Order: sequence, then structure tokens, then C-alpha cells
Amino acid sequence: MQTIKINEVEIEVPTSWVEVTFERFCGFNDILKKQPTEAEVDEMFSESTDEVRQLELSLMNMNQNSKLASYWTGLSQDEVAMCALDEIEKIIDSVSFLNDPYSPIALDKFTFNDNIYYLPEPGMATENFGTFIEAEQVELHNRKLETGDLTVLTKQVAILCKQKDDKRGLIDDDLIERRAKEFEQLDMATIWDVGFFLIQHEKSLMKISLTSQVQEEIQKLKLQLKEL
Repeated sequence: MQTIKINEVEIEVPTSWVEVTFERFCGFNDILKKQPTEAEVDEMFSESTDEVRQLELSLMNMNQNSKLASYWTGLSQDEVAMCALDEIEKIIDSVSFLNDPYSPIALDKFTFNDNIYYLPEPGMATENFGTFIEAEQVELHNRKLETGDLTVLTKQVAILCKQKDDKRGLIDDDLIERRAKEFEQLDMATIWDVGFFLIQHEKSLMKISLTSQVQEEIQKLKLQLKEL
């Protein structure tokens, strides 16, 4: 965290993904989603001169920066409006990492609230019927994630990552929901790392394993039918 003094008050602002919880990131994402797209901006100012268009865009950017500064500091937009320009620049510079590509690290476990959570081994889908269902749940959430539904990220972590005494494949929807809620306070660096693990091992975790398992079952069924 970086400490910035604003109006004689010291305020802490995050400077890395480790310092941003999932819940905080979702709020930030909600602000971004309200920003008009490039196509919408073109339509809004289609009849404006280049000079007017640039002035309008500049004003929009300042308003956006005001919202972001307010969000990350906890100050109201009125309080932000009274800040010195260099103070606003410090705030925006501090959270500029949010615009940079995240560099994931290889992860096999992580600690949260004094509990250690372990990621699965590739091929989890074929361990038992429960892990088959878990893999299907992960696949379903992947499809939801593709539509922009970020809320499934913590559910992905809750399904994939187990404590030492948890039985992989034992489906407990209440436990998944409870942990998904707790993981809203998990740092985004860990969530990105788990997501990277999932992307890296998606085929070995689910698709290839599921396909091979289905093929084996079909083959067994064909042999049984021949024996009848």
C-alpha cells in the first residue's frame, strides 16, 4: 500500500494485485463497465467538430478519474474535486498497475485466513464420479465467465481448491457457497494465479479426461451388448 496525504489526512492506496480483494476489484469493474465503449463515444460525438470532440473526451476522462480516485480512496467525489492536481495524479499513478497485464506465478497451494488450500492434480475428472461433477461445474462457470460474469471466479476457486482434510469429489454445495463468499476477500493475485492454473490445465483437468472416460464407458457398453 502507498500512503498518500490528502487534505492533511493519510490515505492508503493499493499498488499491486496482492492488495486488492476480489470484492474491491468487482466494484472497480462496475465503474469501468459504465464507461461508454469506443463505438458509443463515436456515436455520441458523430456530429461534433474534432475540437469539440477532444474537449468532450477530455472531460469524460477527468470525470472517470474522479470516480476512480473516489473509489480507491473512499473520499466522496466532492472531496476529490477539492484535491490538488498532484494529489489526484499520485492516486491514479498508484493504481496504474490495474492497466498492466498480470504476470501469473505457478501455484499449487495458497494460504487464506490461516487455512491452506490445495489446487487439484491434472486428471481430477476421472478420480471418481464426484470429481467428474466438479469438473462439469468448473466448465459451466467457464462459460459464464466468457459472458463477463466475474462473480463465478470465487466459485471456481471454491470448487477447485481444497483444504487438506477435504475429500475431492465429495460435493457440498453449501460449503462451496460459503467458501466462495469468504473468497470475496481473497486477493486478486491469488485469484488470477488460480485462473492461470485453470487455463493451463483445462484440457487435462476436464475435456480430455471427460472425453476419454465417456469413450471408455461407450466401449464397455458396446462389449456388453455383443455378449447379450
